Amino acid sequence: TETLELIWTEDTYNIHEVPLDQKPKLEKAIKFFHPDDHSKLESAIQKAFNNGEPYDMKVRFITAKGNHLWAHTICNPIVVDGKTVKLTGTFQDITAAKQLENEREQLIDELKKTLAEVKVLTGLLPICAKCKKIRDDKGYWNNLESYIQNHSDVLFSHGMCTQCSDDLYG
Repeated sequence: TETLELIWTEDTYNIHEVPLDQKPKLEKAIKFFHPDDHSKLESAIQKAFNNGEPYDMKVRFITAKGNHLWAHTICNPIVVDGKTVKLTGTFQDITAAKQLENEREQLIDELKKTLAEVKVLTGLLPICAKCKKIRDDKGYWNNLESYIQNHSDVLFSHGMCTQCSDDLYG
């Protein structure tokens, strides 16, 4: 914490898309993070330095080559005699997992919307064997079409099959 020297793994260099021989500085490293996430990250780092508070966050990230990623960064301060002497942690590209999470959330939203639109007929429907009317919960007999239309999102259009047409009109 006194020198603010950063030590990165090869994977961290690769995620940042910077050469392995480039020595990172803290203020430059923070600039890789999406501008909308700077203050959140800077605040977390400051609390880690000043109070020894760890952090665990998922933030947007922009590589040296301009690629937009999601990163998971965890910081575990090392505190000696009440003073933070070192920050250790992990840094991971979670873009693929974040994309899957977003796709899953979109699918869940679509399913919720679809379920909200679905009306389902369930249970036992008492139906007349001759005229095919359905008895409702109050004991009244209703036309099949009316009952189904009132208890679902089905609309009926009427026509006549060939056999019925022949029986009626010859």
